[in-house]
Amino acid sequence: MKIYQKLVATLLISLVAFTGCKKDDEDDSISYELGDIVCKIDGVQKKFSLGGSSSSVQSNVNHYDDNYFASPTGKVIQVGRVDEAFSVLTIDIFKDLDQIKAPQTYNIEPMDYENFFEDEENEEDMMYLNGKEAMISFVNFSNYSTYMSWHPKGNASITITSTANDIIEGSFEGWLYASVVDMDFNMDFDDDPEPEVDSVHVTEGKFKIQLVRESIIPYYN
Repeated sequence: MKIYQKLVATLLISLVAFTGCKKDDEDDSISYELGDIVCKIDGVQKKFSLGGSSSSVQSNVNHYDDNYFASPTGKVIQVGRVDEAFSVLTIDIFKDLDQIKAPQTYNIEPMDYENFFEDEENEEDMMYLNGKEAMISFVNFSNYSTYMSWHPKGNASITITSTANDIIEGSFEGWLYASVVDMDFNMDFDDDPEPEVDSVHVTEGKFKIQLVRESIIPYYN
C-alpha cells in the first residue's frame, strides 16, 4: 500500500499549499473556463477553481511529470483544484502526455487491495500495477475524509478530449469511496472507533487545465 499512501500524502501538498486567488462564480451553472474543474457530487453542483500544483506559474496551471515517485508508471498528468470550502478534487492519469491520442477513455474498476504486492519482480504485481491507469480523488474537509476511485467498490471513467498546447480537456464520472471515522466517538472507551465505508457519486464532470511540464515533488531512490 505504499503507492496509495504516497499519493494521498502528496495530494494536499501539491494543491492546498499553492492555493491561488482566482474568484469562483456565484451561480449554480455548469459553465467553466480555463483553470476550472466542475462536476456534481451527490447531485450538488461543485466548481473547483482555486489553487494549483506549481509555485512558479499562474494558479490555473497543473502539471505533467515524467519522473513522479508515487506513480505506478513513473509518469503522471495531475489535474487538481480547490473549491471555496477548501475541498479538493484531483484527477491523476498515469500515462505519457505525448502518447495520448484524444479522444481517449480510461476506465477505473474496483481493485482488490488484498492482492497487492510490493515486489516489482513478481509478475502478478506488475499486472496489478498496469491496471492502475488513472485515479479520481475528492478530499472533503467537512468530514476530513478522502474519497477515491481506487477502492474495492470504486469505479470511474475519465475521457480526454484534447491535449493541444498542453491544455488538457475532458470529462469524468464515477463512484468514490472512503473509510470515515466518527469524530464524536466516546473517549471513555479504550477501543478505537470502527471506520464506516462512505461513498460519493460524481457526475457531469468536466475540466480544462493548462499543464506545465515540471517535477514538483523531488524523486528520491
